[in-house]
Amino acid sequence: MPDRDPAPSTAASWVSLPTPVKMEQYERAVPGTAERLLAMLESQQRHAQRVQVMAMRIRIFGYACGLASVLVLAVLAKYFADSGAPTQGAAIAMAGTASLVGTFVTGRLAARRAHGAGGREATPDAGGREPGEVRAEVLD
Repeated sequence: MPDRDPAPSTAASWVSLPTPVKMEQYERAVPGTAERLLAMLESQQRHAQRVQVMAMRIRIFGYACGLASVLVLAVLAKYFADSGAPTQGAAIAMAGTASLVGTFVTGRLAARRAHGAGGREATPDAGGREPGEVRAEVLD
Protein backbone atom coordinates (compact mmCIF):
# COMPACT_ATOMS: atom_id res chain seq x y z
CA MET A 1 0.00 0.00 0.00
CA PRO A 2 1.39 3.40 -0.88
CA ASP A 3 0.04 5.23 2.20
CA ARG A 4 2.11 3.32 4.76
CA ASP A 5 4.60 5.16 6.93
CA PRO A 6 8.21 4.06 6.63
CA ALA A 7 9.41 1.76 9.39
CA PRO A 8 11.64 3.29 12.03
CA SER A 9 15.29 2.69 11.33
CA THR A 10 17.11 0.92 14.14
CA ALA A 11 20.42 1.59 12.42
CA ALA A 12 19.76 5.34 12.32
CA SER A 13 19.01 5.38 16.05
CA TRP A 14 22.27 3.60 16.91
CA VAL A 15 24.28 5.85 14.62
CA SER A 16 23.24 8.91 16.61
CA LEU A 17 24.83 7.53 19.79
CA PRO A 18 28.09 9.15 20.88
CA THR A 19 31.38 7.43 20.11
CA PRO A 20 32.85 5.03 22.69
CA VAL A 21 35.41 7.65 23.65
CA LYS A 22 32.67 10.20 24.33
CA MET A 23 30.70 7.59 26.26
CA GLU A 24 33.74 6.96 28.48
CA GLN A 25 34.07 10.70 29.07
CA TYR A 26 30.39 10.95 30.01
CA GLU A 27 30.72 7.92 32.26
CA ARG A 28 33.70 9.46 34.06
CA ALA A 29 31.88 12.79 34.45
CA VAL A 30 28.57 11.26 35.59
CA PRO A 31 28.62 7.54 36.46
CA GLY A 32 25.74 5.60 34.95
CA THR A 33 25.31 7.90 31.95
CA ALA A 34 26.04 5.21 29.36
CA GLU A 35 23.47 2.85 30.84
CA ARG A 36 20.90 5.62 31.02
CA LEU A 37 21.50 6.56 27.37
CA LEU A 38 21.08 2.97 26.21
CA ALA A 39 17.96 2.55 28.37
CA MET A 40 16.52 5.73 26.87
CA LEU A 41 17.23 4.52 23.34
CA GLU A 42 15.64 1.12 24.04
CA SER A 43 12.60 2.82 25.57
CA GLN A 44 12.18 5.05 22.51
CA GLN A 45 12.51 2.05 20.21
CA ARG A 46 9.87 0.08 22.15
CA HIS A 47 7.57 3.10 22.00
CA ALA A 48 8.02 3.44 18.23
CA GLN A 49 7.22 -0.26 17.79
CA ARG A 50 4.09 0.04 19.96
CA VAL A 51 2.94 3.02 17.91
CA GLN A 52 3.41 1.03 14.69
CA VAL A 53 1.47 -1.95 16.06
CA MET A 54 -1.37 0.32 17.18
CA ALA A 55 -1.45 2.04 13.78
CA MET A 56 -1.67 -1.37 12.10
CA ARG A 57 -4.52 -2.43 14.41
CA ILE A 58 -6.40 0.79 13.69
CA ARG A 59 -5.92 0.27 9.94
CA ILE A 60 -7.24 -3.32 10.19
CA PHE A 61 -10.21 -2.11 12.26
CA GLY A 62 -10.96 0.47 9.55
CA TYR A 63 -10.88 -2.21 6.86
CA ALA A 64 -13.21 -4.41 8.92
CA CYS A 65 -15.65 -1.52 9.40
CA GLY A 66 -15.58 -0.81 5.66
CA LEU A 67 -16.28 -4.46 4.88
CA ALA A 68 -19.12 -4.57 7.42
CA SER A 69 -20.73 -1.45 5.93
CA VAL A 70 -20.53 -2.92 2.43
CA LEU A 71 -22.20 -6.12 3.63
CA VAL A 72 -24.95 -4.21 5.47
CA LEU A 73 -25.66 -2.04 2.42
CA ALA A 74 -25.71 -5.09 0.13
CA VAL A 75 -28.15 -6.94 2.41
CA LEU A 76 -30.33 -3.84 2.75
CA ALA A 77 -30.37 -3.25 -1.02
CA LYS A 78 -31.28 -6.91 -1.63
CA TYR A 79 -34.06 -6.70 0.97
CA PHE A 80 -35.59 -3.66 -0.75
CA ALA A 81 -35.23 -5.24 -4.18
CA ASP A 82 -36.91 -8.47 -2.96
CA SER A 83 -39.69 -6.51 -1.22
CA GLY A 84 -40.90 -4.96 -4.46
CA ALA A 85 -38.96 -1.70 -4.21
CA PRO A 86 -36.11 -2.16 -6.68
CA THR A 87 -35.66 1.60 -7.12
CA GLN A 88 -34.98 2.07 -3.40
CA GLY A 89 -32.68 -0.96 -3.40
CA ALA A 90 -30.72 0.43 -6.33
CA ALA A 91 -30.54 3.85 -4.67
CA ILE A 92 -29.14 2.32 -1.48
CA ALA A 93 -26.60 0.28 -3.45
CA MET A 94 -25.52 3.29 -5.52
CA ALA A 95 -25.34 5.68 -2.53
CA GLY A 96 -23.32 3.14 -0.58
CA THR A 97 -20.98 2.57 -3.50
CA ALA A 98 -20.55 6.31 -4.07
CA SER A 99 -19.76 6.93 -0.39
CA LEU A 100 -17.16 4.15 -0.30
CA VAL A 101 -15.51 5.31 -3.52
CA GLY A 102 -15.49 8.88 -2.17
CA THR A 103 -13.89 7.70 1.07
CA PHE A 104 -11.13 5.83 -0.75
CA VAL A 105 -10.48 8.66 -3.23
CA THR A 106 -10.26 11.34 -0.53
CA GLY A 107 -8.08 9.03 1.60
CA ARG A 108 -5.66 8.50 -1.26
CA LEU A 109 -5.57 12.22 -2.06
CA ALA A 110 -4.85 13.05 1.57
CA ALA A 111 -2.09 10.41 1.68
CA ARG A 112 -0.60 11.78 -1.54
CA ARG A 113 -0.58 15.32 -0.10
CA ALA A 114 0.98 14.14 3.18
CA HIS A 115 3.79 12.19 1.48
CA GLY A 116 6.40 13.76 -0.75
CA ALA A 117 8.48 12.07 -3.40
CA GLY A 118 9.74 8.62 -2.56
CA GLY A 119 7.00 7.92 -0.01
CA ARG A 120 8.57 10.11 2.70
CA GLU A 121 6.61 12.64 4.68
CA ALA A 122 7.12 16.13 3.34
CA THR A 123 7.79 17.81 6.68
CA PRO A 124 9.86 16.36 9.52
CA ASP A 125 8.73 16.86 13.11
CA ALA A 126 9.82 19.78 15.28
CA GLY A 127 13.04 17.95 16.24
CA GLY A 128 14.07 17.55 12.60
CA ARG A 129 13.44 13.78 12.67
CA GLU A 130 11.79 11.83 9.92
CA PRO A 131 8.58 9.95 10.88
CA GLY A 132 9.42 6.91 12.98
CA GLU A 133 13.07 7.88 13.45
CA VAL A 134 14.39 7.50 16.97
CA ARG A 135 17.53 9.29 18.13
CA ALA A 136 19.40 9.43 21.39
CA GLU A 137 20.51 13.03 21.40
CA VAL A 138 23.49 13.84 23.58
CA LEU A 139 24.93 17.30 24.03
CA ASP A 140 28.70 17.55 23.88
